[in-house]
Parts: sequence; C-alpha cells; structure tokens
Amino acid sequence: MNDLNIINNRIGYLFNFPLRIGGYFVAAVGLAILLTKGWGIVAGIILIFAGLYFAATHAGILIDPANKAVRHYTSYFGLRYGTWKEYPTYSHICVIRREKKKKRFFEENEDTGESPYQFEVCLVSRSFRGKVLLEILNDRESAEFRASRYAEDMTALVTEYVSPGKVSGEKSGKSQQRNHGHSRYKEPRKSRNNIDD
Repeated sequence: MNDLNIINNRIGYLFNFPLRIGGYFVAAVGLAILLTKGWGIVAGIILIFAGLYFAATHAGILIDPANKAVRHYTSYFGLRYGTWKEYPTYSHICVIRREKKKKRFFEENEDTGESPYQFEVCLVSRSFRGKVLLEILNDRESAEFRASRYAEDMTALVTEYVSPGKVSGEKSGKSQQRNHGHSRYKEPRKSRNNIDD
C-alpha cells in the first residue's frame, strides 16, 4: 500500500495514566539493574521492555481510501500490530457523541474544564447498524470538519446519526399505520336467532 495516501489517526495510549507511570518506574528499575549488574543483564532488559510496553504503547487507526481498507492497530515504539481489512461499501459518514471513560485516582478530582464527551467519526450503513470507526476527537466542530473531509475522500454523504433502535421503531410505526388503514378484521355474522330476537 502507498503510505503517502494513508491516513494515520492516533487514538491515544493503550493504558491509563497510573499504569503508564508504573511502566516508567519498572523501566527505571531495569535500567538501574543494567548499570549495577545486580540481577544480571537479562533481568534488566526484560524489565525495561516490560515497563516501556505499559508506558508507551498506543492505539490508532490507519485508513487507505484508495484501496478501501482500514487497520486498527497498537503501536509499540513504531512497531504496529494489526491487520488490514476492507471496509464495507457504506455510503454515509456521521459523528457519534459518546461519554469519555472516567478518570481514576487523583485525576478524578481535577477540574480541567474538559468536555465529558468524545466524538467518533464513523463510516456507517443506512440503518446505522454497521459502523467503521475512523477517528476520535474531543470537540464536535473538529469532528464535523473531519467528517466532511472523509466524505470527500470516500465519496460518501455526511448525515446525522440516529440510533438503530429509533430507525427500526420508525419503520415499525409506519408499517402499523399502513396495516391500520387496511384491516382484515371482519365483524362476525349474526345468527338468525339473534336477528329474530
């Protein structure tokens, strides 16, 4: 694949902040072991690689519009793991608002003024049941701008997101209205005895 035409969207670190700090600490211990040669070189190298795995591994999405392929990957110091998959021929792109994951430990008490939501740009089917995640952003304006750019590259239409439950509910409501106008129910015939009475 031609790397010049591939879009690389980095989502963020794979592990939360406390685990990343712990990873740096383990890597520092491994480096100290290497310098002092206390437990041997092998143990120090293992601790360094294990610590940096937790500290530096991040996730991302690669998109190749020319070949209609997407790759969700994890990256460890530039080494990306993940397989390319052809995305379905969906013709709509939308922005989906979701709540961010809650922070833990001391981060919960910090009031940074950030929005509690994140905005996912997705390639979707007409029923909104099929989705391919393209990018995650922190504000709606940037997400809508990126959605319009993806629409140009993928010859798709930007549309407002509607949850699949609402779509199926609207369809069932319309079918009920149609059936209500053409009811097959018939009044039972009255017997002759009832007529004579």
